[in-house]
Amino acid sequence: MKSVNDHQPRMEADLERGLLLCPACTGRLAKWGWARPRTIRTFGGTVHLRPRRSRCVACHRTHVLLPAWLLVRRADAVEVIGAALVAHSQSVGYRRIARAVGRPASTVRGWLRRWRGVWRAVVRALGQFATSPAEGVRAVYAAGQAAGHPGVWRHAALAMNGELLANTNAPQAQVSAAQRLVPTVGRDET
Repeated sequence: MKSVNDHQPRMEADLERGLLLCPACTGRLAKWGWARPRTIRTFGGTVHLRPRRSRCVACHRTHVLLPAWLLVRRADAVEVIGAALVAHSQSVGYRRIARAVGRPASTVRGWLRRWRGVWRAVVRALGQFATSPAEGVRAVYAAGQAAGHPGVWRHAALAMNGELLANTNAPQAQVSAAQRLVPTVGRDET
């Protein structure tokens, strides 16, 4: 999976011109059909889409190109999940957050649990520069605002290649995703 910009025609043009690079080997990506259709829940309702699949001309691996507002293996838009993380960093409980974003409490609890795991990977990989996952949320949010990104969580999703809250059992994927995020946050942000 690879996160790309949100504008489908521009992504298609970049893919056609060979401007998108393989995340595995930095070779050039080429069109390779379409991934399975997805239904994503947003604040405005549901969105149905079918992401583009690409193939590296060098290593021949295939990659699904996700728009920046999607996360790997998540059925909710990054803004919904980001809003839940921000609310939790302000000491709001997961049940209240679930009611506010219109999702099951177990789903929100899973997002919060995954964020704590991602934050532990950040701390392990790069040394502690924030003391808690809540401070991590505030650091990500502040870094995105300071960089002038109106979609703070889209910026974080792009920086982590869509793996911000990937529910994968491969800890190395979380560490490498955390390493991509932290340089955009910066160690001086806490």
